[in-house]
Amino acid sequence: MPRGRMDAPFFFEHEMGDARDNLARGFARLLGPAAGAAVAAGETRVEVAAGSGKKIVLEVADMPPRPFGPVALPVTRVCVTLSGYGAGEAETFRADFDRAFQRGGG
Repeated sequence: MPRGRMDAPFFFEHEMGDARDNLARGFARLLGPAAGAAVAAGETRVEVAAGSGKKIVLEVADMPPRPFGPVALPVTRVCVTLSGYGAGEAETFRADFDRAFQRGGG
């Protein structure tokens, strides 16, 4: 096993306050157009080969809308599993993921 690699996959999940079409744009920027298109098309599981034996699996589930005053906000659960990543690489990917979906406020 190459040095710095993890035996177990790295996993994290987020409940995203956004609809699939908006998430698809973020996934296209982060993982490439094919991943974004798959999410936009409604696929629930998307696998992306990331080179050198690395793999990213996205599991996307539409959740019931969340009431926020007089409106209902879309909610999508995204589970990410990284295989073949070193601990530092996995944490870097997670930070990139968070930045890809970060919004400015005011």
